[in-house]
Amino acid sequence: MEGIAAANRRMKIFTEISLFKQLPSSTLYELYYQCEPEFIYKDEVIIHAGQQSDLCYIIEKGQVTVLPPSTEDSGNLSIVLQRGDVFGETALR
Repeated sequence: MEGIAAANRRMKIFTEISLFKQLPSSTLYELYYQCEPEFIYKDEVIIHAGQQSDLCYIIEKGQVTVLPPSTEDSGNLSIVLQRGDVFGETALR
């Protein structure tokens, strides 16, 4: 079980996410308590482009680099996500 300070820090991130800003507090708390923290190691692949997932990720600390499916086709463009950014939100349907 996480400590109170960690829980408060994580809930603060939830309240700052634009995707969740219009949610009533009760819904936000319900969503928060359904989430499980997961530690991702540096250079670990979280999900591959086109792969189906039933998970939504919220970055609490650090950053995630999103690479296009094929770096040859895209000119090696990438996106860097940081604290409070969300990806995989289509899993929330």
